[in-house]
Amino acid sequence: MNKIIQYGEKGNISIETENTDSILYFLMDTKGKIQASEKLNVKENKVAIKITSEITKKLQPGANSIKVFAISNSVLKPDFYESSFLISKNNVELPSAMINTSNIENEKDHNMWIIPIILIITIIGVIAYAKIKYQSKP
Repeated sequence: MNKIIQYGEKGNISIETENTDSILYFLMDTKGKIQASEKLNVKENKVAIKITSEITKKLQPGANSIKVFAISNSVLKPDFYESSFLISKNNVELPSAMINTSNIENEKDHNMWIIPIILIITIIGVIAYAKIKYQSKP
């Protein structure tokens, strides 16, 4: 599904399933109030949720969510999927983020020498404590 849906525009959410007879979905606004729900029959493991412009007008600008339950007559517990999406009044795109992992790896390499030093200091401390404790007793 699209992560951004234009306020007042219609949209579709395509769903592919396995071992499912029907789906039940709930569209919730930013306050968690259900604005739309429907049970749809699955044909050939595919179904499409049609979001009308009237529904997107009920959803408020900002973060909204959808919960989809996969229902089967042969499986006792339904499976579900949950996702969030944005309703926007303006035509906007989500910003993309680039993560540079080279700095993280370099910091790991530089800090690895601390572990042996801490281990050596701990061993020296334990030996010194034991030596002092056992030498003071006659």
